[in-house]
Amino acid sequence: LAAARTDHRALKFIKNPTKKVQKEVIQYRASAIEYIKNPGKEIQLFAVSCNEWVILERNDFCVEAQVLAIRKTPRIILSMKNPCEEVQLAAIMQDVEWFNHIKNPTENVQMLAKLII
Repeated sequence: LAAARTDHRALKFIKNPTKKVQKEVIQYRASAIEYIKNPGKEIQLFAVSCNEWVILERNDFCVEAQVLAIRKTPRIILSMKNPCEEVQLAAIMQDVEWFNHIKNPTENVQMLAKLII
């Protein structure tokens, strides 16, 4: 753990790190999540709560973590590839102007945006 605290990349060498270890390292540097194999929902949400931009580090974050990132910083939608409908809705609920930046909005998102505008 001490090594992982000074260099987050050391996390990839820890076999089956506990959630406590994962959280301690992520709290130090949220991007350390990239070195955790199959992080669970709790760890994903924790990483996003520490730094919402970490959502762009990997493409397997759960929907709840993606929505949390958008609620914290809606402009993250600009960098997300193929956000699901829930994420798109979270963005336009923050500000309907984000609709203009969503690539391939779903039909429901398009309809809601028209109602809000």
